[in-house]
Amino acid sequence: MLAITAPTASTPDPAPPLRFLLPAALGAVIFLGPVVTGDRQTVVFGLITDAIHALLGSAINEVLLLVIGVAAIGALLVALIAPKGPEDALVTQMFRTSWPWILLRLFGFAVVLCVYLDAGPALLRQPDTGITVVRDIGQNVVVIYFAGLLLMPLLTEYGLMEFAGTLCRPLFSRLFRLPGRAAIDTLTSIAAAAAIGLLVTISQYRRGYYSVREACIIACNFSLVAIPFTLLIAKVARIESLFFGWYAAVLTACVLCAMILARIPPLARLPDTHAATPPTVSTDSEAQGLAAAWRAARLRAASAPGPRAYLTGALRNFAITASGVMGPSLAVATLAALLLFHSPFMTTLTLPLSLVLEALGTTDAQAIANGMTIGFADQFLPALVAAQLDSPFWRFVLAGLAVTQVIFLSEFALLMLRSPLPLGLGTLFVLFLLRTVITLPVLLLFAGWLTP
Repeated sequence: MLAITAPTASTPDPAPPLRFLLPAALGAVIFLGPVVTGDRQTVVFGLITDAIHALLGSAINEVLLLVIGVAAIGALLVALIAPKGPEDALVTQMFRTSWPWILLRLFGFAVVLCVYLDAGPALLRQPDTGITVVRDIGQNVVVIYFAGLLLMPLLTEYGLMEFAGTLCRPLFSRLFRLPGRAAIDTLTSIAAAAAIGLLVTISQYRRGYYSVREACIIACNFSLVAIPFTLLIAKVARIESLFFGWYAAVLTACVLCAMILARIPPLARLPDTHAATPPTVSTDSEAQGLAAAWRAARLRAASAPGPRAYLTGALRNFAITASGVMGPSLAVATLAALLLFHSPFMTTLTLPLSLVLEALGTTDAQAIANGMTIGFADQFLPALVAAQLDSPFWRFVLAGLAVTQVIFLSEFALLMLRSPLPLGLGTLFVLFLLRTVITLPVLLLFAGWLTP
């Protein structure tokens, strides 16, 4: 996401070791460092977002309202009265968008405003619609985006991806047909937040480190739900006592899914073209081993930004990303909750699946069918459905799907559709179905083994 100087014909001298080691070590500790406090398991990044949340207190409602309001009203004003400016201008990147995206921004703003003022349509202020969307999604996402985009360059700019990429290249190439640096995207998603891992992938694609095929495989298979959020999913679905076995099932299902989807259409047919000239310094050269990883990391650190460029680029990325995604994310999540809990739409849509489940003797077949499919709208909703079930078997399965389906409209799809990656809504839905079909048997197997 941060701009870099175009590679020159000559290879730069490696940076001093500390220019790589200090930022990379700090980034690794923040995003990957495990923390156990009492009965809680998280990472340092989770503590940072908790601290920001606590520091803001109730003011986080005003912050969320301000971020989404500025994005919505700014986009409307730019569409109505502002002349078209340069493509790389901050105002253009924050506010210049099409009318469907503007309407989603405005609806998201309306939802937050109704909940904040406790006024407006009562349907938007129900505990299972607007209140849950604003409290559990909006407040957390705005903090995660701010902290994640502010700290993400520690992972991407100072050589950590080059170091890990060189070491992991043989494993990722053999299992997933991917470059080794994808390991960092994966670990960032698991440890910190799925959206941050996805943003890392998009950033690396823009700058030529990944081809179209590689970036799409990484995005659609390794943008997993972070450990802190999986703990929340397990708690909401009432399977905390099974967490470690359940998480093992999730990881097994996701690894198997990635191995398969990397080798079949639609992802396998994407071209190996790049959005930019691949950088001169590559982690995926023939050189391997610790010495090669060390040199690649120091070469990357030699072109890393200084403190001022770092901060300016990080804040700019937050402004652009939050403006484009926050409002539409809350809008889609609210619409999905309305369809699930306050309309017959999902019941009608999933009727064939519920009939199959009923024929197999499944109790609560309709609710389970809804939970299997509503994850395309928002990843939190399958867990909310699971919480209403008596069966620990199906609570285990639906909570697993909330994590393993990966592709959902309220955040992932919005980020993908606004990125330069060539995956449309129809292709994303096909991938959602494929992920469900591949991961469901694994979850069913583990559920039968681990649940009472």
